[in-house]
Amino acid sequence: NGDIERARKCWEHAAALQPHNLLLMRAINQYAPELLVQKRIRRRGGPWRSRIAVVVPGELRCYGHSEELFKSLSRHTDMFVCTSEAFANTAEQLAVTKVKVIDQEPNHPIGAMQQWHKLAITLSMVRAHEKRTKKRYTHIVKLRSDFHHVQPQNLLSELVSTDGLICSSDKVFGGHREIMMLFEGFYEAIYGWFDQQEERYWPININTILKSDD
Repeated sequence: NGDIERARKCWEHAAALQPHNLLLMRAINQYAPELLVQKRIRRRGGPWRSRIAVVVPGELRCYGHSEELFKSLSRHTDMFVCTSEAFANTAEQLAVTKVKVIDQEPNHPIGAMQQWHKLAITLSMVRAHEKRTKKRYTHIVKLRSDFHHVQPQNLLSELVSTDGLICSSDKVFGGHREIMMLFEGFYEAIYGWFDQQEERYWPININTILKSDD
């Protein structure tokens, strides 16, 4: 009946009752995103011998929502950020290991290719840092600032306990260093293997991809 304030209170009450309900959080994100609270992590939660790198390739949209999470992550991990000039000021606020700002984006035929370009850069930043410190990371996870984690306290423990990849489609994913470093060459492979080559890969079983969103 158009009572926005009453609807907002209903969403707020529902979120308090079921804070880990993913489908509920998606609905709240659509109708009242300001109610979503991104919690920080309080401890690593995984093997103490693990060395974790966080890569953040892309525009730092909604950074205010993820600021506390990113700050807490930076206490337990090394963070590498590659973003565009429009978010240079936000990038300067980050207490991270390394930041690179791209002031001129490559002319990609598909806008989504920008994230893979920046991912390749962040992974090369990780590799260069390993060379300088003479220490390798055990795990790498790719995050984005506009993604809401329902249970962020489990992020690193799930990362170090998996044998493959933990992921939410291609938005957030991570795993062992050796697996994640394979994505360093993905951007270069897009033009020769993926762009305008879709007919070579059909039929594709997309069930696994769709399930990864949950």
